[in-house]
Amino acid sequence: ASSNISDALLERDKSESKNTLLQREVKRLQSEREMQVKKSLEERTEIVAMLEQKHALEIETKIAELKHVLTEHTRLKSENERYKNEKIHALKKVKRLETLLQEERGNLRG
Repeated sequence: ASSNISDALLERDKSESKNTLLQREVKRLQSEREMQVKKSLEERTEIVAMLEQKHALEIETKIAELKHVLTEHTRLKSENERYKNEKIHALKKVKRLETLLQEERGNLRG
């Protein structure tokens, strides 16, 4: 009977030892998993920050390009308006000179 009790106590000790080892392993794995989740979250945060920075730079570049295009458009529009006015002025001058020429021809005939 004493041998059965010794065997039972030995089995209990083995079982408790195995249980302790398994609990340590579970804690280690949980800790490892927490570290992985934390690392993954940090990496995602870095990626999001990089993407935000990239998009902000792209937006700033597009705004600069649009400002340049708008400035160029305004310059060309005013230049076009000036040329249109110069053309009107030149056509009026041509008309005046043609009228003057006709008057002079009429004077020479008359």
